[in-house]
Amino acid sequence: MIRDAPAEPLPTRSPTPTLEMAIADHSAAASKDPAPPESKSLKAEEAKEAHDAPTSGARAAAAKAARVVENTDSTAVTEHGDGDDDDDGNETDDDELQLKRPAMQVPMSAVLGVSAAWVIGLVVFFFVGRVSGFKSAGNQPTAKEGLEQVFLEPGVMPVTTAVASAMTAAAAEPKPCWVTRQPRRWAESASKTVPFDMRPRGDTIDLGFALGENKAAGLRIDPKAGTAESVFTSEVKSEISRVSPSGETFYVGESGERGYLPVAAAAPFYLVLEKGSIGAADTTDGSVEALWKLEGEEPITAEQVTAVGDSFLLTFRRGNDVIAGYFGADKKPKGELGTISTKGAEERNGKPRAGTNGAEVVVAYAVETRLADEKKEWRLTLAKSPVGSIPTNPVPLELPANGPGGDAIAPDLIGLADGRWLLMWTEGTSGARAIRAQTYDKTFQAIGDPIALSPPAGSFGQAMLGVAGEYTTVAFLQAADEGFEMWGAVLRCGP
Repeated sequence: MIRDAPAEPLPTRSPTPTLEMAIADHSAAASKDPAPPESKSLKAEEAKEAHDAPTSGARAAAAKAARVVENTDSTAVTEHGDGDDDDDGNETDDDELQLKRPAMQVPMSAVLGVSAAWVIGLVVFFFVGRVSGFKSAGNQPTAKEGLEQVFLEPGVMPVTTAVASAMTAAAAEPKPCWVTRQPRRWAESASKTVPFDMRPRGDTIDLGFALGENKAAGLRIDPKAGTAESVFTSEVKSEISRVSPSGETFYVGESGERGYLPVAAAAPFYLVLEKGSIGAADTTDGSVEALWKLEGEEPITAEQVTAVGDSFLLTFRRGNDVIAGYFGADKKPKGELGTISTKGAEERNGKPRAGTNGAEVVVAYAVETRLADEKKEWRLTLAKSPVGSIPTNPVPLELPANGPGGDAIAPDLIGLADGRWLLMWTEGTSGARAIRAQTYDKTFQAIGDPIALSPPAGSFGQAMLGVAGEYTTVAFLQAADEGFEMWGAVLRCGP
């Protein structure tokens, strides 16, 4: 009896090489060699799994449940239960899939070291760049002086309509005067009782004043540089009444029945002031031509001559009246004297000062006014009129805020060719007075902020303005430990 040969097992498909098979092969190879005790237990477990293989597949199929979870890096993965099939249907073990990648640890000292090196490098690069810039700054080409003016010439650079309109509007808008030279002391002593006078001399200003009752002095001021040079001194026997620049020298007036006021005409001459008349003379010892007759016995004080076109305006105070009149370079009057203001016993007029902008004439002075609480206070008043007529209808002027307050006295003003005005006054109480100024347009609307001309500490007064070109020189007195000092500042009132 011939027995059938045993059936040969069907060939099985070789599984695709995977990481799991590599691990199994590694286990099979390890079983042929002596292994530690833990390897034997591993072999027993593998044998048991092989014996249960027919049923484990069905169990695995029934228990297969895939679920999607989200990693910490926001990516979705499929998480298996006890086991899962690979792409070829072979069962894999979860323990084999749980391969962890250890996180790389960076010491904190390394992080701090790198940060410190970055900061130090940044600082080093900064200073190296600065040093190299200083070394090469002297080698940079410089523009020829005046080159910028070439681009401002018409037709050099194209100008759009909008830009041209803006430039025209900016040019038409009036600008305030500004300080170019801060206040400084020009003379260590000056008389308070003798009026001083200023006259332009080319690009400079001559200032005449008294050092005492019998000693006169003269300074030549360069407004652009802000310097003052002593150019004149004189001593007289009688008490000095006035020191005024006159031509190439200075006139020193002495107290007496007659007073002389220099007139800066093409052919200089003098006004002769007496109690009952006002006249003109070529010299202080020449014959006098009468201009106006005066009634009463009150003396003339605070006299001033202002050039107005081809004529001159004389302003003065006589008693409590402010008076003005025009005369020509021919030493002839142009009309009668006119009274700008007269006051009774309750109010007093201060010393007047006049100015012109070419179209109008303005006379400024202080008026002592009685307040509601029976106190008195000095306030500024302005009277203006077209050139050629006597200013009338004086009106009080409201001063800018933020000043020391108190009295407003001793005004002076100049008119500019474009119609603007520069008004200066002394403000404050006795022992604490300050010199202030304000630029106004042709209608006396304030332009810009008020200007503080005197230093913040001290007591100042009796300020006067003198004009040379675009520069305005301010001379004033400061109270010192003994007597007074002559101080000055310079403003610019250019377009």
